[in-house]
Amino acid sequence: MRTVWRAYYPRHRWTANSLPLDNLHRTTAACERYYSSLFPSGGDVCFRTTLASGENVKLSGFGSFILLHKNARPGRNPTNMDMVEISARRVVTYRSSQIVRGKANG
Repeated sequence: MRTVWRAYYPRHRWTANSLPLDNLHRTTAACERYYSSLFPSGGDVCFRTTLASGENVKLSGFGSFILLHKNARPGRNPTNMDMVEISARRVVTYRSSQIVRGKANG
């Protein structure tokens, strides 16, 4: 698992007390702005290439992004009830750190 240390992101934006958890219902645009502020000057490229290569990413004090492999499985189209094959794929899941979990749960 690749760990992204605090040296890779701005310290003044990344402390447990400054996490924007006061309102967890954010728009997609607000999340994208916050994400781009965390990874200035192409830091997200490292994040994406690490996940694309099959490695997990851990952000110290924030959480882990874990790759899972999902096997192919049968599915059903709810509109016309036809059986379809859902292809095998890799998905990214997020597991929050103790700091974020404690902050979100109050």
